[in-house]
Amino acid sequence: MKILFIIPEYLSGRSFLQPPIDILLVDKVLKNRGWKSYLIDNRIEKLPLERLVKRIKRINPNILIVTTSPYDVSQNYFVDFRIYVVEKTIFYLKQNFPTILIIVTGPHGSIRPDILLKDIKYSADIIVQWEYDVTLPQLLDTLKLYNFNINNSIEKLKKIPNLIIITRKNFLKTGYSEETAHPTNYLIVPRLELIKKYKNDYFGDRYENNEYKKVNNFGIILFQRGCPFKCTFCFKFLGDKCRFNNREDDFLKAISVWQNFGCRDLFVADYVFGLSKEYLKLFVKISKEFPDIRFYIQTRADLIDNDTINFYKKINVGFIWLGIESFSNTVQKVIKKYDNINKIFKAIKILKDNKLNYGGFIQFGLPGETIRSINKNLYYINKLKIPYTPSVILHTPLYGTKAYLWAKKQYPFIGKSWSDISLIRGLVKNKISPSELLELVRLLRKSRK
Repeated sequence: MKILFIIPEYLSGRSFLQPPIDILLVDKVLKNRGWKSYLIDNRIEKLPLERLVKRIKRINPNILIVTTSPYDVSQNYFVDFRIYVVEKTIFYLKQNFPTILIIVTGPHGSIRPDILLKDIKYSADIIVQWEYDVTLPQLLDTLKLYNFNINNSIEKLKKIPNLIIITRKNFLKTGYSEETAHPTNYLIVPRLELIKKYKNDYFGDRYENNEYKKVNNFGIILFQRGCPFKCTFCFKFLGDKCRFNNREDDFLKAISVWQNFGCRDLFVADYVFGLSKEYLKLFVKISKEFPDIRFYIQTRADLIDNDTINFYKKINVGFIWLGIESFSNTVQKVIKKYDNINKIFKAIKILKDNKLNYGGFIQFGLPGETIRSINKNLYYINKLKIPYTPSVILHTPLYGTKAYLWAKKQYPFIGKSWSDISLIRGLVKNKISPSELLELVRLLRKSRK
């Protein structure tokens, strides 16, 4: 039985393009169950839809699986032109392969399946909501049992949670299960066979003296999932409970897999690195076992202090992405990230004193933003020489967040398309005008040159 994973033609960002860790993890389970997997990462191949169809015909799969966003970018899922590229791809594939089942994964079908279904004209067959480590293998086993006939397998499919089954411009939603949506016993060790041909195309980023440096042969790991913090702007595709299983053998095996694949730089895809000392101790041990591997991490300022830094100094850190968001206490109070910006300054000082390379995620146009808070951000970016991403981040009130509820109250017309929330970026619950945001974007992009 053959399954084909497809990542449509869009970019994850100008500064990085990481391997699809979710596909690589679940592929190992499918391999053990006798499935033959294929991957077309069209972010790299950039095949026009006509050529994509020809490639699919050569593979002749039993099932197509299209992701709207891999796990590594599911927290801030795409709501600009990229989601429309995905939707166009899904519809086009179904028009050309009406008898092949199409399964869709990713955050869009998890949080707003109604918009996704409307845009693709109900052309997919099944949507798997939330994390699909557990759900997808179970779903495929059921479909295979009934020779990929949804009508014959419908009663069995109804018993699988977190599915949306599409039938003739209507859909059936099965029950919700937290354990399968956000499993506590999740996959850790990937199988990399699918990305051999793309090995030299994935890349990451680091900054030296505020200059962007491309990192080739970039791998990715996902050891810890979920986030317990309650920031108003963040969408939690991986759940709001932090899950960390101290399965040391699996962690070491996962690093070994990437090392044997030729990768020396690994992005750690969890969002709160160092939340527990046990987790830090694990990476200290890994760093001793694999001294030539460097880890690129993302974390919060309040998780870096004089105690945890002693662990960081023993870890092979390639770069640290620090979630700053804003240098305004007023804004921080609204977005519920930090109770005081002094925690940010303290973390930055500790990182600098210990000569650890770091960069900052800073959003503009957050709820509570004013011209004064924008100028404060610009002042500290310059004063502290904080590296930031080439893509200027204007806050988008994502579906599934508290910020979206504020946006809906302020702009009652939104909520019917992805473009709704994209069009009001930076303009929710603050005193900033569109012209001021445009000038800010021009200024920041000019300063990057």
